Amino acid sequence: MPVGDRIVNRERAITILADYAVQFEATVRLYDLGGEPDGRPGRGSAAAVADSVTLADIGRLVVINAALSADDVATLIEVHAAAEFSAVHSTAQLQDCAHGSARAHAATALHDKYRRPGIGQAKRSKLLHLKRPWLVPSLMRGS
Repeated sequence: MPVGDRIVNRERAITILADYAVQFEATVRLYDLGGEPDGRPGRGSAAAVADSVTLADIGRLVVINAALSADDVATLIEVHAAAEFSAVHSTAQLQDCAHGSARAHAATALHDKYRRPGIGQAKRSKLLHLKRPWLVPSLMRGS
């Protein structure tokens, strides 16, 4: 299963996500989900999921030390990915994206939309993790 720019088996990817959510519960709740107590992203919540990148998203990336440059901000804001975001529901979960499925193809298209000069796999995954937290694991630099 593609996870960012890497290939891991489905069971390993799910284990990585589950372990992270338990070990770093406060990070998931406060930064990844914008402090929403019930942990549900969506319209009207603190982590309102939009089909674009906002300055609020950039702020959240800074909080989790995504190592953005000034040029990265403009690059991320200017990507028009409404169709790709719309094709991947905000509550999509990695465990429901079987390899080769329509969901997996839609998630890959969204990931690829943000493949830009200066935006490596770690920045891309951190951004998309904020927008689709149960689908995209947040990768660290060099991972």
